[in-house]
Amino acid sequence: MGQKIIYTIGYENAEIKKFFETLKKNNIAQLIDVRKNAFSWRKEFSKKALKSLCRKNGIDYYHFPRMGISHQLRKEIHDQPDFKKWSRYYRSEILPRYQDVLDELIELVREKPSALLCMEEDAKECHRSWLAEEIAERTGMKIEHLKVESG
Repeated sequence: MGQKIIYTIGYENAEIKKFFETLKKNNIAQLIDVRKNAFSWRKEFSKKALKSLCRKNGIDYYHFPRMGISHQLRKEIHDQPDFKKWSRYYRSEILPRYQDVLDELIELVREKPSALLCMEEDAKECHRSWLAEEIAERTGMKIEHLKVESG
């Protein structure tokens, strides 16, 4: 109880083995998937497979699709990478709409070391950093963006 850090992690260029090594090295007990759709062309990072792998590694898995960004909006973000604009949109439109979900998520991250998961390798280009900032602002927790070692 009383966790002091909220972690984030992306799997974009990660090997699944290295991904879990990174989680374990940082004592992550909960992986919180904040993708709208927990689907990946890399099947090991799709919800069912990832949930199973988490269980095998002693990590709880949660999926919060309402904290994610729609496919159409993600496409717009990549077509027009104005991250300040998209951050403002996420903070003014998504977060206020799902306060109940945000409260539940905050409760979870306070309990055990947790990592917010999305696809993008660079947290600065991902909504998980904006979500982490909101959590940090409300809880006083620090943010640490985990990087999966390659090779």
